[in-house]
Amino acid sequence: MTLGAQRVPPTMTARDAALLEELTRLRVMPLAHVLERFPTAGAGYVRVGELERRGLLQRFTWRGERGVGLGRVAARLWHVPSRRGALTVTDRRCYLARVDRLLQHCGFAAIAPPHRAPVTLAYYGREGDVVAVGVALRPLQRGRLRAWVHALTGALGVPVVRGLVIFAPGATVERLHELPATWAPRVIVMPLPGPELVSLMRTQLLLRMA
Repeated sequence: MTLGAQRVPPTMTARDAALLEELTRLRVMPLAHVLERFPTAGAGYVRVGELERRGLLQRFTWRGERGVGLGRVAARLWHVPSRRGALTVTDRRCYLARVDRLLQHCGFAAIAPPHRAPVTLAYYGREGDVVAVGVALRPLQRGRLRAWVHALTGALGVPVVRGLVIFAPGATVERLHELPATWAPRVIVMPLPGPELVSLMRTQLLLRMA
């Protein structure tokens, strides 16, 4: 979604607009990811505080980490939901924001779902290749894992779609043997990313996708 110029408050900077546009896609993100956009953390805190006072952002605590979501004013301006919702929804969105940052560090960018691809998954592209991405808060049951793979059957028949990357608790990897042999090599299972593991996980993911 691109923020319409007619809806951007006159005092909003280009950095503010880019941040809010990303939040309309992800809904939430760690505060640390927001601060990376500024020359110093202090400058970032000051600007986040100003945007929060204007109702464009709201801060919250998630698993001991500070996060940022759209404020009520921003949600109303751009007709998208704010962070408010079930705890499990916020939990999944926060992990998805970490995954998004990890994939950006791997050279991928978020894209629209390919034709016939299930919209329950996210999609990222890099140099013509596309991967589907799923985030699960608990180890995937056999039925859900197979459902994700089978739903992608049509999309994975398209040459640009490379495979499925699942971020989930470690026990999920034990269920890969239950997939058809032709599918197992195209499915990569990674642990849910922690706040300090992006560099390590980037190396692991790139090696497994090589």
